[in-house]
Amino acid sequence: MEKIISYPLSVIYYLLFGITLVFFHVVQWICFNLFGYKAHKKSVDVLSFFLVFNTYILGTRYKISGLEKLPTDSP
Repeated sequence: MEKIISYPLSVIYYLLFGITLVFFHVVQWICFNLFGYKAHKKSVDVLSFFLVFNTYILGTRYKISGLEKLPTDSP
């Protein structure tokens, strides 16, 4: 049953993934060439959010643990 559901979901995901990349390619080019590095960085951050958000369509869930162990005095 999972295999039957995975095929249509994969097609939808690949379409959204491609549309996201094409759209943000234009956005990044405009941001970098017209507004500079900081605007480009923000557009890449938004792109990263949407790429992760697209994976939720496939039912992917993320759980992050161990944040309390990260050092706070270094990058």
